[in-house]
Amino acid sequence: MHDNLIAYDEVNNKVAPLLAKSWTKIDDKTYEFEINESIKWQDGEKFTADDVVYTLNWLIDPKSRLRNRELWAWISKVEKIGPAKVRITSENPAPFFLTKLAYETWIYPEHIHKNVEKRNDYGKSPVGTGPYKMTQFDSNKGILMTKNADYKHGGIAKPLTNIGNVMVKIIPDPRTQVAGFMVGCDFTDGTIKYDPDGAKKLLAEAGYPNGLDLEISTVLNTVVAEVAKAMSGQLRKIGMNAKIDERTMLNYRKKESEGETTIRMSIHSPRVPDVSGTTSFFFDPEGARNKYFLDDDMVKLAKTADTTMDDTQRRAVMKQLLDRNAKDAYILPVASTFAQMIHIDEVQVRKGGRYEIYGFYMSDLSWK
Repeated sequence: MHDNLIAYDEVNNKVAPLLAKSWTKIDDKTYEFEINESIKWQDGEKFTADDVVYTLNWLIDPKSRLRNRELWAWISKVEKIGPAKVRITSENPAPFFLTKLAYETWIYPEHIHKNVEKRNDYGKSPVGTGPYKMTQFDSNKGILMTKNADYKHGGIAKPLTNIGNVMVKIIPDPRTQVAGFMVGCDFTDGTIKYDPDGAKKLLAEAGYPNGLDLEISTVLNTVVAEVAKAMSGQLRKIGMNAKIDERTMLNYRKKESEGETTIRMSIHSPRVPDVSGTTSFFFDPEGARNKYFLDDDMVKLAKTADTTMDDTQRRAVMKQLLDRNAKDAYILPVASTFAQMIHIDEVQVRKGGRYEIYGFYMSDLSWK
């Protein structure tokens, strides 16, 4: 329903125009974007540079209560410098500048969004510039989206498909999901060898010959919670009494932000084709979720990697960071989740389309 300022063409692996028809790099911290003035919001209002400035300033506002506000903390300043021109400046040199704008930053209509008293209510009747518009929001029946016939600006990165209507139905019960869609999960070995005897020896050397109590925090009624339960069983076999604390997402995030977690079992996708999607998420000193385990050296390496423009130098720094993480296991991958799409034969999936754990893009689907 919404568009980003620019798009990422995953077929040709490059950034592409979307709401902005062109852009110019001024220096390592500054880009200027020319807005496509022919675009209209789904209510008929004209899309303008003011919408871009409003959205980005709202996202970086220190008073904002957005849960993931740190995703845009790299942005220093946003300003309108012409009728259809916006300048965006980053805090530091940002090798991921365009990539993050292409993936993480939907643009909202200032004339509607700023007047919504409760931001959560906006999602019940959103107005975007994208290829689909919401025509029904019903917590029982689901969400109905209808093709936006006026959508012309997507190009090859986000084309308009021939699917007229999309119904999104909520199925909260995991067992019903499995029964209805036959969804599975593939577990991997991870980077650390499974060695119960070796683990018991390490516990004894650390001063816990009789084991210890600990807690695994996770989100209620998710696949991740099931993985946490499996892990707790393995830990008990080596003498670690691992209690599971399952919470709603809101309470889980609250506990996380207060630094009260010992082990967190959660799901993560970088969401952008750049390693900063992972490193800035886990090793950002401003992110309250990570303060209980931050290592000064890891923070410095992540900061250096996120501000180094030379690709060869950046890869060398990132290798140091990832090697250090593999050694000390701050972040431990324990399972992989397929981005699964179940569809009938009449549906065609675009080759090279975008699939991830959070779903897929309707512009990558069409009727045969």
